[in-house]
Amino acid sequence: MARVGLNARNDVFFPEEDFRLIQEARIETLKILSLTDISVCERIRRENPSIEFIVRLWDKGFGLGKHPTPQEFVERVAPRIQAFRPYAEKFEIHNEPNHFHRIEGWGSSDEQARDFRNWYLEVLRRLKELFPWAKFGFPGLAINYPHRDLEWLEICRDAVEESDWLGCHCYWQYENHLSPEWGLRFKLYHELFPNKPIEITEFGDSTPDISPEEMARKYVEYYQELYKYPYVNSACAFIASSPDLAWAPFAWRTEEGVFRPVVQAVALMPRRPPALYFEETGFSVGRPFLDLLDKLGLEICGLPISEEVEEEGVRVQYFQKVLMVRLPSGEAALGNAGELLLRAKEELEELKASLEGPAPVLEPIIEDISAKLLKHPSERYPRRELSAIKYLVVHHSAIPPDRGPEVIARYHVEKQGWPGIGYHYFIDPQGKIYQTNPLEVISYHARAYNSSGVGICLAGNFTDSIPPMAQISALGHLCAFLLEKLGLDKSAIVGHQELVPTVCPGGRWKEWKSLVLKAVDEAPRQGFKPLYHYMLFWQKGEEWASEEWEAAKNYVAKFRPTCGFSVKEALQARYVTIVGSEDKVGEEAEELLRRSGCKVERLSYADIASLQKLFDDMVTKGKRFLSLV
Repeated sequence: MARVGLNARNDVFFPEEDFRLIQEARIETLKILSLTDISVCERIRRENPSIEFIVRLWDKGFGLGKHPTPQEFVERVAPRIQAFRPYAEKFEIHNEPNHFHRIEGWGSSDEQARDFRNWYLEVLRRLKELFPWAKFGFPGLAINYPHRDLEWLEICRDAVEESDWLGCHCYWQYENHLSPEWGLRFKLYHELFPNKPIEITEFGDSTPDISPEEMARKYVEYYQELYKYPYVNSACAFIASSPDLAWAPFAWRTEEGVFRPVVQAVALMPRRPPALYFEETGFSVGRPFLDLLDKLGLEICGLPISEEVEEEGVRVQYFQKVLMVRLPSGEAALGNAGELLLRAKEELEELKASLEGPAPVLEPIIEDISAKLLKHPSERYPRRELSAIKYLVVHHSAIPPDRGPEVIARYHVEKQGWPGIGYHYFIDPQGKIYQTNPLEVISYHARAYNSSGVGICLAGNFTDSIPPMAQISALGHLCAFLLEKLGLDKSAIVGHQELVPTVCPGGRWKEWKSLVLKAVDEAPRQGFKPLYHYMLFWQKGEEWASEEWEAAKNYVAKFRPTCGFSVKEALQARYVTIVGSEDKVGEEAEELLRRSGCKVERLSYADIASLQKLFDDMVTKGKRFLSLV
């Protein structure tokens, strides 16, 4: 979480007013030049034990079109780094080498970028050998045209990757302090280097003739905005004070010692929100864990991967790299993550040893209507043991798809004189599965194979066509579940025509049987869910949730859920948001998601305008979910 920082006076010693300013403004990170005397750090640390120092490594050899060699630079700054060791671990190697006017030794061209890259990598190598305890940062660059900072970063990519952190300068004019091109330019750097911590080593408002009050307002807004970006460790405004008239508009005090309004405004602004939400993982961190995270940093802790929970009477929260526990005193501390990890590893090995094959197939949603269907007044089907079943026999009803199992049961009983409907399962065109006979019943559907077969009928006539994918997917899911339940392999799935002379389940069965077998392989299974959050939109034939999709754009941009139209995909997520009422995305789909272990929230709405408002309210409040936690 971004610490409130300030660039100190570029001098060996500080005036008394600067010490007072640092205290009154409650500065948390102070950036200083390596020429600053160690006594300055000693006093500031004594007055503020928690303050952080970032040291910019300065050398007199830098100038217009000139710079020291790597050896010369390292030899000059090495004694200063060692002197700062009790107070600082972060060191910025140089400053704005890409400045168009070449005032820092290089310039903005690609050739100059490549030359700096080579210089920097050699300096970094030497410094890391000498000071393995230190954290060295790639310097903040002069931004935008004509300085070409983004192009420089691409050319220097390997140099940035080798660094411990990335410096960034964020300057603006007028109302651009919250623009990604200016005040929030670090966001573009983060897109290039998503795993690299960022220190905003300089920021400021260069608006001509800006009033001191307006400057104070913008700086407070800016500091507060930065709390939303956990990869930003600190932000150091430019500058506490300076005798240079060119820098006077940025200074927090005049050379006569008068504090500008920004000092009091920053001093009074709220620090450290009670909780911080991490969009990357979808979890929040509150106090006291937030204090410990701020102290240790994301590099040590990683992002949160759970909410705060209670385990064995102790409040804990899990992060990518550590476990935090709440002590009886109310403070947070690191827990015994190693012991827990070893125990979990041992349990996982035991679980692996006890399991064979993939995770179990999730039982599909099946409506049992066997007791409701017409039966013969006196005739009854014989029964069998489940072990007698060897085949799953696929049929088609060979009549219009809107004729349901009730019609077929009536025909089998009244016209054929059978004890009841001949099938065990019936699947409608939308993929809804009905159980029409218990599996133990030996019904009439495949002649000599009645005693060993399970009859599964798809609604519709597929003599010259293939079933819709909803039916095929449901058939595959049902077959996968039955194969597992009955201890059979995929060779048990046969079409009616493979057992007796008939065209059933259609003239193109050999063609779509492969689709069924593929659906068997892709049937949803219980267990690990690789997705965090899935937003499920409706789709029916050629129609789809185009208006809902448009209404959700700001929400998606904010929280970045996986979006789509597939219940099968949604089953892979820990959290699922269903957009639409039951007539859009059915209750069966919601029940299946819940039974698979998904936490499900359905967003219902009267019209698109109310849905748009709902999404916008959630974005404004930073709420990914209305009710889920």
